[in-house]
Amino acid sequence: MLPLIQWIERVPEKGRLLIKTRKQNLQPLLDYLKDQLETINELVYVGSGSSFNSVMSAKGWIEQITRLKVSVMTPNEYLYDRTVRNPKALTIFPSQSGTSVTTRKALQFAQQQGLLNVAVTQNPQQYMSQECGVHVDMMCADEEYKMRTVGYVSGILIQLLIAVEIGLKKGTVTPEQEEKWISQMEAALASWPEIEEKTKTWFKNNQNQLLGSSMFAVYGIDGLWGVALEGALKLIEIGKTMAIGYELEEGMHGPTLGFHPQLCVLMMNDGGRETERARGLARFVKCEFGNGFLIGANPVDETDLAWMPQSEFPALEFPCVFQVLSWCLAQAKDVDLTLPIAQNEKPYFQTHQYIEKL
Repeated sequence: MLPLIQWIERVPEKGRLLIKTRKQNLQPLLDYLKDQLETINELVYVGSGSSFNSVMSAKGWIEQITRLKVSVMTPNEYLYDRTVRNPKALTIFPSQSGTSVTTRKALQFAQQQGLLNVAVTQNPQQYMSQECGVHVDMMCADEEYKMRTVGYVSGILIQLLIAVEIGLKKGTVTPEQEEKWISQMEAALASWPEIEEKTKTWFKNNQNQLLGSSMFAVYGIDGLWGVALEGALKLIEIGKTMAIGYELEEGMHGPTLGFHPQLCVLMMNDGGRETERARGLARFVKCEFGNGFLIGANPVDETDLAWMPQSEFPALEFPCVFQVLSWCLAQAKDVDLTLPIAQNEKPYFQTHQYIEKL
């Protein structure tokens, strides 16, 4: 079993494979849609965990690229809470393993109702890939750890690549724009080695403060909101520290009243329109509680993890910080990440079922 950090370091390689093979990989989807592509007026995404977070990280870009409305929901929402179905929507069901129980039920419902649907998994011959209208391969391999690292970033990439292909067919993307988007995705992946080293150095310099925190609150805007959700999940799964992710504005309405010195606030900043508010929140937690950091552009002080995103897709770059940080926390705590995950869950509930039919 490889050390988890080596799986994290595979993220760029797997991402480049997705980009390189995108035309062949996505042709079955285009064949499935055929003439119906012009009637589609909404993209609905249904998933859980890292699959949900990957779409939350990409949804704004998907709308810009395709010019289609994007809705994102959990499978329980889709099945039981959001009961008005758009017959002109394309519903996309991401699930890395293809075995998520409730996502499979939602997919089977869409298929039974005759709705256009796509399953996006790593298993082209099993599970959800056999229960859908068409399957798209994430090509991210079967990770040895249940704490998804490669799969989350591959999930963002595959949804962006699907959007570009749909945009090309609909005429909302030109070949020149496609070339630009692809080069930006490649630039984001190329930044991972530098971000990994910067994160390790930053952790070493601030180890006592990070290890002494009882909880983390991760903040981001736009696609970085999805990264905040995923970053918090990784801090829980790998770093074994409770965490929560917030959209910047939402996280300023109430949660700040509960800040305290044991809570470490991690504020992501991509250097864009909310830079001053991001820096303001970082200054607030530093000055009032002595526990917080700005991550990314325009640092507040020398303790921050400073670097400038190298692409127009910062949601493909910032995940490296939280995957590496979580691994560093686990290493410092002597956590054995090779132990079976959720080994005591089965008598109580099941989130995944590795059977051909539910």
